[in-house]
Amino acid sequence: MVTVKPAGFYFTLFGIFGAILTGFLNWRLIYYILRNEKYREKKEYQLFTFRFAIDCALAIIISIYFTGMCIFFQNSTSIQYHPLFFVALLASNINATRGLLAFCIAIERVIAVYFPIAFHNHRKTFSSYYVIILTILFGLFEDVVLYKFCDYTYVEKEECSAFGCAVGSCFLKYWGVNKTIIAGSTFLLSILLLCKLLVFKISSEHKTADLTRANQLCLVDTVTVLVFDLSPYFFTLLYGDEVIHLDGYGPYNAVIKVIACFVDAVIASIVIGKLAKPRVQQNERTTSFRPKIKNDANKNT
Repeated sequence: MVTVKPAGFYFTLFGIFGAILTGFLNWRLIYYILRNEKYREKKEYQLFTFRFAIDCALAIIISIYFTGMCIFFQNSTSIQYHPLFFVALLASNINATRGLLAFCIAIERVIAVYFPIAFHNHRKTFSSYYVIILTILFGLFEDVVLYKFCDYTYVEKEECSAFGCAVGSCFLKYWGVNKTIIAGSTFLLSILLLCKLLVFKISSEHKTADLTRANQLCLVDTVTVLVFDLSPYFFTLLYGDEVIHLDGYGPYNAVIKVIACFVDAVIASIVIGKLAKPRVQQNERTTSFRPKIKNDANKNT
């Protein structure tokens, strides 16, 4: 059991509102892409659509987790973490799925800009469902590592109100290595992508707006992961003893993750929202042009 500071309740409550907004924004992004036939069929947006769905699922699970934490905060000055452990484990599975998905998206974007002809010829024959299934299985593999390889059994610990301190050192080593390798590889791929985009911009080489927006979404996701997701992890590695005392403020790492997803969703809404503008303008021109043709035909008659 861990003594919870009063600020922990408000910090967790802030996380609930952030998760709700994140879920709403990502649902709105999915709705826009799926209702738009032109972009629904584009391979460039299939993995991004799944990523938005992952963020929706993560927002729902984290909302349940935070709500349970707030209930415990209201009933007592201390909490027992065990009832919420499996909810936190599911959130960790979804987060692992999202991390590998971001890596796969970065690979796709790099191939698209460095080998555009090969990408155009072969991407249509490669189903995105293979990537989706792979990332889901990767997220569920955390449970295998936790219970099979680490032989984990939940034990109530003092001064522990977060998933990281509850799972033990064995799983944390796997989690840390896994996160570092995947996030680091995603970062390196994003650097390659950024360099190529700068070359395109300097050389004024023409690129479609869809490809540019897909690349923007990939770069934005990488930045948010580095700033909001990896930085707390490295902070914990550097200042482990000091971070232990932050448990009194509740699931601060999960709240930071919610902030990352929220920022990502806001920027994605801005980028994806631009897709509608050219189409609207085109429809307005078509609408204004048709009556003119009709009037000219009446005059000739």
